[in-house]
Amino acid sequence: MSRPIFRVLVSGVGVQVVGLPASHHVDEVLLGTNSVGCEFLDESALLGEKLVGLKMNVPEKQMEKVVAMLPSLNAPTVAHLYQTDWFSVEIMVDSGVVRDLIPQLLKNGVEGIIEYPLNKVV
Repeated sequence: MSRPIFRVLVSGVGVQVVGLPASHHVDEVLLGTNSVGCEFLDESALLGEKLVGLKMNVPEKQMEKVVAMLPSLNAPTVAHLYQTDWFSVEIMVDSGVVRDLIPQLLKNGVEGIIEYPLNKVV
């Protein structure tokens, strides 16, 4: 007999097993070997809800100016685009600043801006 695999959501209130019908009974859920690990994962999930990822293409001539305006946890991730004078720049940023940041980026020549949610930041 095979055992099903579940996705478990941990919150300050309790545990919710996702993907089960309401009538299904769960006998045992293994969360980890200690409560510290669970608290750590819970905090990282909460941080992930406050942050979003932004990825964008920046022309080389605007690179210093654009990087200077970017808020980031540490520093942006930067990669040179193949055979061009453009760079791919990626940051994690508080979701509250994105609305004001994107128009500024566009005014400075940034293209191809992608905003994506973060599930967890560890």
